[in-house]
Amino acid sequence: MKSGIYIIINKINNKTYIGSSKNVRRRIRDHRYKYKDDKYNSNWYNHRLYQDMRKYGLENFEFKILCLCEEKDLKEKETFYYNKYNPEYNTFVPTKDDRNKGKFYHKEETKIKIKEHNSKYWKGKKLPNEMIQSIIAGSIKKCKPVEAFKNNLKVLEFTKIGDALSYFGIDKNKTFIISNACKTNKEVFGYKWKFK
Repeated sequence: MKSGIYIIINKINNKTYIGSSKNVRRRIRDHRYKYKDDKYNSNWYNHRLYQDMRKYGLENFEFKILCLCEEKDLKEKETFYYNKYNPEYNTFVPTKDDRNKGKFYHKEETKIKIKEHNSKYWKGKKLPNEMIQSIIAGSIKKCKPVEAFKNNLKVLEFTKIGDALSYFGIDKNKTFIISNACKTNKEVFGYKWKFK
C-alpha cells in the first residue's frame, strides 16, 4: 500500500504540517527536495512550511508517516489527523461534509491574510482590461439558460447555470460542470444538458 497520511514537524518551534498522498513516500521525498527550489511551484516555494525549512534547515524537520491506508480513505484519515494535531502550517481545513467530500477550505486566519494582501495590492490600481473582460465573460456564462433532458424529454429548465448548480447543491461558481456537459453531450447529475 502506497497511499497514506504524513506529518512534518519543525523541531525548533513544534509547528506541524499534515498531508496525504496516493504515494506518501514520494510526496515526503518531494518536500525534502522542492522546498529549496522555486522552479517547481512558486506557490509552494512561498509557503510558510518551505520558508521555515530554508530558515531553520532541513535537519530541523522530522518527516513521519502516520498511517498507510486505502486511497478511498485518505480524506477521512487526513481529517482525523488534522483534528488531532491542528497543524499550523496547513492553510486549508479538510471537511468530512458528505456534500463537499474531498474539498478543503481556507482557515479563517488565512482568509483574513488573503483579504489584507489583496486590499493592499489592489489599492489605487485599476484592473487590467483583459481581467475585466474575463470577469464579464464568466458572469455571462453563469447567466446562460439551460435545460436538462432524460430519455430525450426535457424535464428541468433553469434561467441560468448557477441556478441549476444550486438545485443540485453544488457551488454555483462551478459553471464549467454544466457548461462542459452542454458542449460534450455527457450526462451530469443523471441528465443530458443543452443551452437554451
